[in-house]
Amino acid sequence: MSIHNEAVFSIQNHRSIQNSMLRENLVKRDCFFVARVIAFACRFFQWFSIFCQKIFNSSKTITNQQPRIVNDGWGKISVFSNGRKQEFKDVVILPRSAMEWKWDWQTPSMSHCPGIRIVDLDHYILASPIMPDVVILSCGRGHGGRRDNSGPGILEVDSSLISYLQSKGVSEVFILKTAAAIDQYQKLCAFGNKKIAALIHTTC
Repeated sequence: MSIHNEAVFSIQNHRSIQNSMLRENLVKRDCFFVARVIAFACRFFQWFSIFCQKIFNSSKTITNQQPRIVNDGWGKISVFSNGRKQEFKDVVILPRSAMEWKWDWQTPSMSHCPGIRIVDLDHYILASPIMPDVVILSCGRGHGGRRDNSGPGILEVDSSLISYLQSKGVSEVFILKTAAAIDQYQKLCAFGNKKIAALIHTTC
């Protein structure tokens, strides 16, 4: 092989090596770019999944949490339930909702005497799709027009209701004057580990 041919071959071989290295560098660059895109996409979907889970949990908490008593006084009570504040005169609180306690839902209607009846418990509490662990029955604030007044509450609540509720699967039953009943409800809510139902009468 002549010197000229050797030179040409050497140049061509050098160019071939350069082209090969260039292609290799381009492949490495493309692979690096693709890897970064994949890593970014993975991080994005991970973040998006966490975000969606937080939204879902937040929504579930709002709709499924135990109602919270905001404030109360003579003839009124405010309850935060299912994402909104509601005002009541007398209230039925269930583990996931609150509603007006209508004494006249049945004829004859409930009155201060004989007070809360088994049919009222069946209608308002035991018919709930979620069985409470605890039931609180209030017997009124007593005469005086304040949140708590001296003397007993006027709404009668027979102690036989305790055994009746327990026979239906309720583990704890409290019969208290209204202010004490609300305080007990708030105390149990603070622990957050029990499903609570309550009948709260806000006057005497």
